[in-house]
Amino acid sequence: MHLQDDLPLPLQHLRCRAQYHALQFVSPILSMGLQAVQKLQSTGPYVAVHLRYEPDWIVHTGCLYDEATNAYMEKWASERNIQFQSNVTESDLRKQAGLCPITPQETAHILKALGVDSMTTIYFAGGAMNEGAKLMRPLHRAFPRHVVTKDDLLQSTIGNLASRPSVLAAIDYIVCLHSDFLMMTAGGNMGMMLRGHRFYLGDFKETFQPYGPALVPALLGPRPNLTHLGNLLAQQRMQKAQDPLDARRLLKFYDRPWECVCEKALPSATA
Repeated sequence: MHLQDDLPLPLQHLRCRAQYHALQFVSPILSMGLQAVQKLQSTGPYVAVHLRYEPDWIVHTGCLYDEATNAYMEKWASERNIQFQSNVTESDLRKQAGLCPITPQETAHILKALGVDSMTTIYFAGGAMNEGAKLMRPLHRAFPRHVVTKDDLLQSTIGNLASRPSVLAAIDYIVCLHSDFLMMTAGGNMGMMLRGHRFYLGDFKETFQPYGPALVPALLGPRPNLTHLGNLLAQQRMQKAQDPLDARRLLKFYDRPWECVCEKALPSATA
């Protein structure tokens, strides 16, 4: 437990006021983010997926995929004078341990196993490999109404800000925050902050991160059993929903700000 996660309640309340009320994105970024949200909501409920299938993340993990992806990774690393070294054995061990980034194809399988309809509007956040568009084709085929920030929603208004990753990340945050269902394919600070923020808002919109190691056997092969995969995912979601209250502070404060949520005692069964 971090010291910052075990402060007196008044200080924890102050942290929530600062984190979720006082701190705000600057007006131009907030306006663009809310504009994107309104466009998405105009067609009905939407799903947001924080897809951590990014070149720097893949190179860092040293995971290998198909020939096209590996060639793209080598080219990407070479252009930036980054050494990309891995071997099949090490990569296979990482995959079996659930340590490799979830691919677009695997993401499509997971969404389908969760029951997401193919015509659902899905917002893909994160620095996914838009330059390597062919690597994203499985998602394009599975969900033809997919949306990518800089390509679709804000093309006419984002202007020169499109070259600033921090601005794009801020827009991703706003759109993910207001989504009807948020799925993250990997951990990280942004995911932790979004989980806590959505929990604090209290509108009961689910935030879900699949636990990779348990899903590896079900995801192996070009056509996994979606029924089996769906059952595994349902178990993970149920376990998450039934986390014991006495284990709440096992999570970092910003991941689950319990102290800032009002609790109402349930009426006694004998009352």
